[in-house]
Amino acid sequence: MKFIVMLLSILIFPALAADEVLQRLMSITDKQTFLQYKENVDWIEQSPKVTYISQDNRDVFGNGSFTTVTGYDCDRDGKVDDPPKCAILFELLQKHYQKH
Repeated sequence: MKFIVMLLSILIFPALAADEVLQRLMSITDKQTFLQYKENVDWIEQSPKVTYISQDNRDVFGNGSFTTVTGYDCDRDGKVDDPPKCAILFELLQKHYQKH
């Protein structure tokens, strides 16, 4: 029984999270603006950029030396998203706006 509950929670929670992300993106971008993007690259480039410290190199290189990563925040959660995730979000929004 516990296994079934765990399995269902693993399957349900990501679906709920994806719906929450889609709702957040739809509240930020209206249909008319979104449909102007011809390719997902155009939409990704309009997403906010996020920078975070990936490695603290002060012990190796001295004070003031950090390794940073800058990327696009396609789902607007404050974290860098990889290109496949951004492409999936673009396709989900595209399907939604084409239906509605």
